[in-house]
Amino acid sequence: MLQLRSYMSRFSQLIRSLCLWLLQTAFNACFIILLLYLTRYVIPPLSNHMIYHGREELIVRRFVREEQMNDIRLEKARSYLAEGNLTRFNIAKDSKRLTISIVASRRPNRELTQLLGYISFYLNDNYKVLICNAEVDSTNRPQEIREFEQFLEVIDLNINGNPVLAPSGNTYDNQLHKESLDYWRCLNISYGYGMSDYILLLEDDALPTAEFNVAINSVMRQLDRLKDIDYVKLFHPWRLRGIPSYVQASALVLFLSYFLQLLLWKDRNLFVILAVALFTHKIFRMHFFELFADAQFYLTQSAYLSLPESCCTQAVLFRGTKVQQIVEELGNQIAKKGHAKDHILDDSRFVGRATDANFVVHIGYFSYLRKQKVPLGNKR
Repeated sequence: MLQLRSYMSRFSQLIRSLCLWLLQTAFNACFIILLLYLTRYVIPPLSNHMIYHGREELIVRRFVREEQMNDIRLEKARSYLAEGNLTRFNIAKDSKRLTISIVASRRPNRELTQLLGYISFYLNDNYKVLICNAEVDSTNRPQEIREFEQFLEVIDLNINGNPVLAPSGNTYDNQLHKESLDYWRCLNISYGYGMSDYILLLEDDALPTAEFNVAINSVMRQLDRLKDIDYVKLFHPWRLRGIPSYVQASALVLFLSYFLQLLLWKDRNLFVILAVALFTHKIFRMHFFELFADAQFYLTQSAYLSLPESCCTQAVLFRGTKVQQIVEELGNQIAKKGHAKDHILDDSRFVGRATDANFVVHIGYFSYLRKQKVPLGNKR
């Protein structure tokens, strides 16, 4: 009987301990999540991945389809173009400092209109803006490009209209190879226009964020000092962010979990600390992955440069004095499946960096190479 009572007492103690641990875990996790949401409210995302209006409309419907968001962005861009003056980028006073070239082709969702609308609104400095027409036969300019040729200079990349063939003969490889050749050709011609200190190549599905003007000037000032860096990427998909972002998130949630357990419950229960850390780490990676980069930018008004991770050329800033070498070495390399232009750049001897935050948003939700919808990389 006494033994039974002892077992019952131990079982009761165990149940109380488990209930207490669950209570502590739930309370600490809720507290940390609430803290993260409050921080996110104070520090809005640089690249608002739902509507792409910068700081506007932070709370929106999460189930809006990409087609609907495209219409919303397009309407916004047209209002920006109506209010702005694209001609100032053609007679730019500061073209010696920076030339911005947009690699454009025929697209049904009017991505170029969106890009130019947002540039006209968010780019306050008068830098030179060019359009590189990458159609197979550039003499037949797409209607969307023709709409802007009275305001901006258009470079026709493929005047003879001859198809570009990859050695493999594969249609997909041909498209990748042409895309790569167009990219390096646009970079080379853009530098030849004004011998600018820096050339920013934007693909026509890369939408500038509200902080684009501050960010691009910040990066150029840093490159003025860091002479060994040849290019900087301004965009990398968050879903492909590697070890540094995991380390940052893990360190933060572990610290908060330990600190809360010690402060509120006066103990160091390892089970509770680890349970809270694992749960909040998952939530952080799902909803707050941009927080560190956004906080750093808002506090310093400077773009932090880190080692680049392989992928993506939506927005790349090149040092002008390195353009000729880059084009000579990379311009004739064969692009193919698994080795597109971004891989060619990443695998080269040229020194690159990437901004910790994204200062453009990828809006090309339909890949005309793959003929399917693709993840944009703006959210995890």
